[in-house]
Order: sequence, then structure tokens, then C-alpha cells
Amino acid sequence: MLLAAFAAVALQSGPAACALTPSDVVVRYYQLWNDGQFSDMYALLSSRFRVSHPYVRWRAEQIGNVSFTVVTRPGSTSSDVAVDLVEERSQRWFHGMWHLVRSGSSWLLDTETIARGTPPPAPEVAAPPFQTPVEMWIDEQPVLRHGVLGNIESSYDDAFRMHTERNDCFVDPGGGATSGQQGCDDVGGMGLEFAVGPSGPTRYDVLYDSSHAILWFDRGCCSSSEEVLAGDVSRPTTCIPNTASLTRVRTLRGVRLGDSIADVARIYGRSDPISAGPYTLLLYQFHGTTGPLPLRCTQSAFAFRRGRLVAIDFNNSC
Repeated sequence: MLLAAFAAVALQSGPAACALTPSDVVVRYYQLWNDGQFSDMYALLSSRFRVSHPYVRWRAEQIGNVSFTVVTRPGSTSSDVAVDLVEERSQRWFHGMWHLVRSGSSWLLDTETIARGTPPPAPEVAAPPFQTPVEMWIDEQPVLRHGVLGNIESSYDDAFRMHTERNDCFVDPGGGATSGQQGCDDVGGMGLEFAVGPSGPTRYDVLYDSSHAILWFDRGCCSSSEEVLAGDVSRPTTCIPNTASLTRVRTLRGVRLGDSIADVARIYGRSDPISAGPYTLLLYQFHGTTGPLPLRCTQSAFAFRRGRLVAIDFNNSC
């Protein structure tokens, strides 16, 4: 059992007073828009806004719009957030302000003044950092560093000797994630960030189980993406408000954190273990045409410590 496997790990509590800031709420609103999660978007609007924008009419106005990249800056008060939006396909720019109001311990979007504009001079819009605090925390986890799973697609390219005819994905019987396709569950919509790098925005979806020190995230898209479930992670130094119990997350083929090397080999087939510092890796290359994600360039990597599975990495590096 997962909890038994990590019984020696002290249970953690998340950062105190971990709540979305006004800027976080604005960013999340547009990221939920990009994902088409309209009911979650609507929940971020104040009661006054909703009175003047009934759900059916408001939702009809959102459908058909393209995805946005959003950059926020502090407004004139702590409850105001300046917004720069760019449509990702047309590259049209919009600028303006959201005013937020308190609702208990949360912030809700109340009024907006956003209009079509021109691209601002580069110094006027501070792009998001190359790495967000959450991304830096993820990359600091020992099992996700280079030489272990951090650069899995390049470090062990020749080591993916064991081929598997069935691909795999994560499922969450606990209901902490969103329903995906063909039996898979997605992290999407539960906590999104953007980190702008040389090739444009990189999407991050993050779920964190502070009670059991488990992290589930995906990043990237299209021809370069990765989804990871990792246990025994360190306590984050930044707020991660998107939390859920992740003890029941497993793979569609039945692999769970805490499994032994023999357990995984029984499901995936025998593979020669690879030593990576304190970790032992089992690596598999998908070469079939069946399964939830029928791609020929995906890898499944399993990291063990002291004989027990501590991280699962599904990587697509076409």
C-alpha cells in the first residue's frame, strides 16, 4: 500500500495562509477560459458581476474565443490588477484592469475595463519569469533532477531497451483530477501556471498533496510533454493552493507509488534496472498502436528508492 510504503516519511502540512492572490485569480480565470472550464471560471466572479451577467448569456459570450496568454502587473490598489492579454493565434493584444473584491478569505473578480490595444513596447510588459517558483520547486526534487528523471528523454535514449505494446496514463479514483479521455484523468484545470521560455509559453498543471508529500504535474504540450507522479517530495516554499488527496492515483495498467520492482516488471515486462545515484530506474519505450495515447515516441520511467516506487514519469518526446 502507498501509505505503508511511505510510513517512515513525516506527514507535512502545506504553507500557512495559502490562498490565491488577486493576480493569481486573474491568471487562473483566463487559464480556465483556455481550458473551457466555464463553471469554474464563473465561480471566480463576484455576486454583483453575476447578477448583471447571467450564466447562460455569459457562457455564450466565452465560447468560440481563442486562447489567451496573460501577463499581470500590480494596479493602483491591492485589489486592482493590470492585465495584458494576447490571443495566441491572432497575436491581437488587449489591455486593461480587473478590480477584485473580498469574499471571506478569497478574492473574486468584480469589474473589468479591458479593450483591444496594440502590442506594448517590450520594456512596458514584464514577461513572466523563465521559471516560476513552483517550477523551481519541482525541479529541485532529487528524483526529478538531471541524471535521474530530469532529462529522461536525452540521458537514457539508448537504455529504453524494453518495448511495451500498451501505453499508460494516470487515473485518480479519488476524484481529485478532471476526467480525460479513454480512461485517463488529467491534472488540467486544477492549477495552471505559465513559464515563458525561448520557445514560448510552457504550460504547467500542478496538484499537491501536502498531507502525504505527493506531487502530480504535467508540463509542455504537443510533441514535447511530460506527466509525473512523485512521492516523498519536500515541502514547497511557495503557495500551492491547488491541493487534493493523491494517495489513490495509479496508472491505468495498475502501477502505484510504493510498488516493488517486481510489481512493475510483472505489469510491464522485465527490464534491466539502471542505477541513478540513490535511485534505480526501470525504463520502457512504447512501440504499439493501442492504448490511451497511441504514440510511438513515448516513454514510461519508474524510479525506485530502497526497492519501492517513488516516482512515475510518462514522457512524450517526439
